[in-house]
Amino acid sequence: MPITSLTIRNVASYDAVGVTLSNLKKLNFFFGYNGTGKSTIVRCIRNMSLPIAEQLPEYKDCSINGYNSAQELVLVYDEQFRKNNFIDSDKIKGVFSLNQQNAAIDAKIALLETKIAQLTQDNLAIQLRKKDCEEKISAIRHQLVEVCFADRNQFKGFVKATLQYGRNKEQHFEHIKEILKSSPITTTFTDIANDYNKFYEQEIKIINLNIEERLCNDFIFAEQNLNNWLEKIIVGKDSVDIADLIKKLNMTSWVNEGRIYLDKVNEKCPFCQQPLVDKNELRMKLNSFFDDNFQASIQAIKDAGNTYHIAYEVLKKRLIQLKEHAPLVAKLCDDLLVQINNIYQKNLDVVRQKIAQPNEIKPIIACCDIDKKIQIINQQIEKNNTDAQNIETLKQEWIVKCWSLMALDLKENVLRYQRKEKYVEQKLKPIYELHSQIIESKLAYYKQQIELLRQQTINTKEAVDNINNILSSVGFTDFTIEEIPSSTVSTQYRLKRISSTSSTNVYHSLSEGEKTFISFLYFYQLCIGTDNMSNSTLKKIVIIDDPISSLDSQILFIVSSIIHKLDIQDITNKHTFKDTGISQIILLTHNLYFYKEISFDRRPFCKDVMHYRVYKPGGFSKIEYSNKAYPTDDYSLLWKSVKESKDVIGIDENRNIMVCNVMRRIIDSYVNFIGLLQGAGNPTWSAINSLPTTDPRYIVASSFISQINDESHGITPFDSTYYGKVIRQDTSTLYAAFKLIFDEIGQDHYNMMMR
Repeated sequence: MPITSLTIRNVASYDAVGVTLSNLKKLNFFFGYNGTGKSTIVRCIRNMSLPIAEQLPEYKDCSINGYNSAQELVLVYDEQFRKNNFIDSDKIKGVFSLNQQNAAIDAKIALLETKIAQLTQDNLAIQLRKKDCEEKISAIRHQLVEVCFADRNQFKGFVKATLQYGRNKEQHFEHIKEILKSSPITTTFTDIANDYNKFYEQEIKIINLNIEERLCNDFIFAEQNLNNWLEKIIVGKDSVDIADLIKKLNMTSWVNEGRIYLDKVNEKCPFCQQPLVDKNELRMKLNSFFDDNFQASIQAIKDAGNTYHIAYEVLKKRLIQLKEHAPLVAKLCDDLLVQINNIYQKNLDVVRQKIAQPNEIKPIIACCDIDKKIQIINQQIEKNNTDAQNIETLKQEWIVKCWSLMALDLKENVLRYQRKEKYVEQKLKPIYELHSQIIESKLAYYKQQIELLRQQTINTKEAVDNINNILSSVGFTDFTIEEIPSSTVSTQYRLKRISSTSSTNVYHSLSEGEKTFISFLYFYQLCIGTDNMSNSTLKKIVIIDDPISSLDSQILFIVSSIIHKLDIQDITNKHTFKDTGISQIILLTHNLYFYKEISFDRRPFCKDVMHYRVYKPGGFSKIEYSNKAYPTDDYSLLWKSVKESKDVIGIDENRNIMVCNVMRRIIDSYVNFIGLLQGAGNPTWSAINSLPTTDPRYIVASSFISQINDESHGITPFDSTYYGKVIRQDTSTLYAAFKLIFDEIGQDHYNMMMR
């Protein structure tokens, strides 16, 4: 199948809009002057025919349709072809011509080619399905990579810490997967935030204070000892006759306190206010009741209370020190201080009550869990000191926690992707690869069979003789092409000058016309044969770009005749080529004579044909097409170029230079053709006689007319006065001045040509 459409944009002189040719035929003629963009067409097609890995990036916005590399081979003749085959070496790769007489072999090859084509399509379908699976997985992966990377945003406030892979989303994603292979640390964002403040924002220092165990033990022991005394019932001596009464009435404390008043009264009892019979006897009985044991117990209570007080003060002092010097445990210390102080104050009242009423049980309020709370404070201090000594390790552990939190956040997403990826890798891809391997094996076998068959039809000598015969027939008798003996399958030629025995590159000694002709003859043999047995079954798309450089008229005619051998129509179907090995021909030239010669419609070439004109209005290449040949005279083309730029608005110096030059050539040609007088008597001057010199049309028209009175392709001294102003005029001014002149010298002609 030939190329059916071609799009060229954003390359060379083709702009972003570009051109799209959707009507390419089997035979295509392109005409355009040098610099209009013809060679870009050739280079674009050549590039698009290469494997994707070899295509140049500048043609990324270009495309072709219809071309199938498995069935077709693009052959291009241009300057690059001449360089590749001749300039760098005097050896020419062998051209293999097929033996057209072996019909049986051709039939076998055709059958194998059909099988290859079908297998190629099958393999392509498999590869497309495989690619589709891979693209879907890739899309899922890309989305997941973005999601994973976005999860970092929750840590963006931790400016003093740095997580790895902040500039590489892929590495970030791979690290997340590696973490999930193990068991990530379970943590929360709150924990991470707290640790960040501790490790990065706060300055961790060693705390050299703590609460020694003995301080806690001393306080607890003092508390327990005091409580033991407070729970004892302390009474006087039982043998005293008043003991029963004191105990019965529970007046031990009252009586004990009242003893001091015996010495202060004489007649009445301080307890009952009755007359005293014998004060000394009463004193003796009371002293006997409140003996040394009683007094010792009371003193023991006071001593226990004092010990309790000392232990409290020591512990209190240490807690206050920690509160002031260790902010980390300040609140814990403050809470404990409040607790023990409240209890201590209450227990002081209990001690006073006990001393006043020793015969009553007065248990104190215990300071519960004080040892555990002190232990917590000491543990906090110990942990702080450990953290201070290992701060860098802790920072690394903090980073690990951040990654663990991200991994846990993304776990389900990653696992879901990995399940899909595993299914494709373990189930679908092996199936596709197996089918592809089977097809590739069959393809290799069929191609091997074709190669074996093709070897039977190879005739190298035919191609050599064809080139040498043509050279001889047109007068190139000083050199010839000879085969280089080789033991390899591939055959090579070289140019040999008959009058010389030198083995140097003869090609460099040829004239430009000879080089062009020789290289074209070689290209022609490639078109009717092949230089590679593996490509011998492929249909050919032949592209010829200006093959007539430096050729004289005789050789130009021969080249055009050879081209007609390629494009001649089939005798039974005028819309196909006689040579069934050619599927499409594209011819490009800037030479009007050559274009006329090869496109002359009375020649029996393939009638599935289209004509194209390449031009460059406004600095960008355009292409128009027609099913008929374009005008083949320069004068008509000049008018056509003027019409194409007429509707362009604005000022463009580069475009104006081109437009002015074309207009000058038209005026000069017309004036010479109709025989107008030169010089001041030239009627063209009347076109500007009525215009003020300040009128922009005056400046432009004067420049045009000055050219008529000098050389049509030069710049006159008079013209230079206006030149700088002319190219900076609006395009509409140029056209107004151009029409102004033709209003004087040929208004009807102007109307006809601009129609």
